Amino acid sequence: MSVLAKYDIYFHQTEDGSKDVSSINDWLSCCLYDHHEAFRANQLFDLVNEVSTGVSIEIELPTQSLYLIIIQPTQTFIYKDIDEWELNPNMVPDFTLPTVDFKIIVEAWRDYVTQ
Repeated sequence: MSVLAKYDIYFHQTEDGSKDVSSINDWLSCCLYDHHEAFRANQLFDLVNEVSTGVSIEIELPTQSLYLIIIQPTQTFIYKDIDEWELNPNMVPDFTLPTVDFKIIVEAWRDYVTQ
């Protein structure tokens, strides 16, 4: 099974022509959509790649919608409320997936957004 199928990732255009994404998790979908412009999609891919290649050991990335993505070498954590996380950084993430899977998803999203 492909990674995109595993997370039920579906890229599509809305009625107004903008590019959108859906998945098995709303927080994952929203975090990707917050990077729906080409430069943002490229930036997200570069950050994931930076961690997966060992250049950085962790990146904390707040999104425009105030979600928080924490990318570590083996796991990526998504929190739906950065303010809540700042009050309690030990809270359970709202969604977790292997960073290797997140990288594949982000790369596919980047390719879709930039085509």
